[in-house]
Amino acid sequence: MVAFYARPWSGSEADRRTVRRGGTEVTAQREWFEKDYYATLGISKDASSREITKAYRKLARELHPDANPGDGAAEARFKAVSSAYDVLSDENRRAEYDQVRAVGPMGGAGFPGSGGFSGGFPGGAGFDLGDLLGGLFGGQGMGGQGAGRRGADLETRLTLSFVEAVEGATTSVHLSVEAACSNCGGNGSRPGTRPTACVKCNGRGVQADDQGPFSFS
Repeated sequence: MVAFYARPWSGSEADRRTVRRGGTEVTAQREWFEKDYYATLGISKDASSREITKAYRKLARELHPDANPGDGAAEARFKAVSSAYDVLSDENRRAEYDQVRAVGPMGGAGFPGSGGFSGGFPGGAGFDLGDLLGGLFGGQGMGGQGAGRRGADLETRLTLSFVEAVEGATTSVHLSVEAACSNCGGNGSRPGTRPTACVKCNGRGVQADDQGPFSFS
């Protein structure tokens, strides 16, 4: 068995998850997948920073609670506009938002809990590392027909970017495994010699020790 540990989702809030992308942490919110901030501000996806600010200020003046006392719908839209501007006005967060939106809806996966990537992925496809890595060491699946004797479990850590984890990627994995000694071939004897049983214990590894009327091994 080869166990891969994807970096688990961090944080306890249901609508906010942090993943690592290219050595930096990216905070992706559920609404990033669900809401089009460009449409919220009424601008195009290639709008300049100046156009973003201009659109926000216009809508903020129109929807501000002070200008619409008691209007719950206007207040809700004002909050939505503010959330959109908070992301799109920041160059780095805007780039992250665009990247997340490019992935598309999470499909059947939704946002997993603290257990990490335990659900499906876009389109409802399951993400089963056992199936993915079943033939890595010559077997046919994890315990399928033709598989040899099960060896010791191997574990390693693999860091993936957010997009790689969702869309899939090909990467190299480095594992440390025990191998037979290239000098003795694993029998513990020098080349050209044969292993012999110990004359003291006859190869058992223990020796009888007489202690009075009792005998211990």
